[in-house]
Amino acid sequence: MGTTSPRVRSPWLAASDLYARPVFNQNEQQLYFELTQVELDTLGQFGTIKTKVHFILQLAYFKAKNQFFSFTFDDARADVDYVLAKFFKKTDGVFQGNITRQRINQQKQIILKLFDYQTRSMEQIIQVEAHIGELLRYYPKVHDAFRQLLVYLDNQKIVIPTYRSLQDMFTQSFVNERDRLDQLILLMPLGQQEQLSELIDREDGITKLNIIRADQKNFTYTAISAEVEKALELEGLYKFAKGFLPTLLLSKNAIRYYADIAGQYAASRLRRLDKPQQWLHGLCFIYYRYQQIMDNLITSFMGYYG
Repeated sequence: MGTTSPRVRSPWLAASDLYARPVFNQNEQQLYFELTQVELDTLGQFGTIKTKVHFILQLAYFKAKNQFFSFTFDDARADVDYVLAKFFKKTDGVFQGNITRQRINQQKQIILKLFDYQTRSMEQIIQVEAHIGELLRYYPKVHDAFRQLLVYLDNQKIVIPTYRSLQDMFTQSFVNERDRLDQLILLMPLGQQEQLSELIDREDGITKLNIIRADQKNFTYTAISAEVEKALELEGLYKFAKGFLPTLLLSKNAIRYYADIAGQYAASRLRRLDKPQQWLHGLCFIYYRYQQIMDNLITSFMGYYG
């Protein structure tokens, strides 16, 4: 059925904004309460002004955020007055009671059909959960994955799940992704596991990770020699990381995310993670840190011998 497409939501919306019923200003009222001929024809199937007003409100709110809201006429008083004046030439209207649940569900199904949106089903929930799992391989930060999910839901014409449902989906997807990575990380040879564990083990009050994280102080021969020693020590793990990390099916963005955590967290905090998580973060860190050291060495040699 032909009708105006709902507005594409900004993926930067915070959850609190996303799930709040729209509060329109005057310009937004003019935009969202403008009905197409198809929508006007659909409105004709409702007999009373009360049910028509409720349908127009729910329709406008769906256009704004592609989801449904529970509200009373008192909650939406400003919008009710606008709709009454625009469509029914009334300046006042007090409705007794609310719309029945059956009528509300009927209106929701009509709106979904108007915009070719999918009705919520177990198959749809499984589809969304699977996509969240895929997103976490590319966007391990929850807010990044959440923004991408909103784009996906909009493109697939799927109504945004409730906040609780979405929270449960993300929680389960994080657990699944962690379990997947842990199983793969445990396939690493024992030698590499031990090398990665040594990064954050204490040794005379300082860890190898802290030494590796320290930046080159200057371009003196001593400083350059220290960087060369770091590179030689990391070379084996780096070569292993180059071959192993692609088997984890993680994006460069995700690998960099895990590397940054190892680069920023205190070693004591990393030691509180399970061993597979320690190794994952450590391996991603080595992958990027080795490249940084080599870039620094090239610059240093140019400066020292240039």
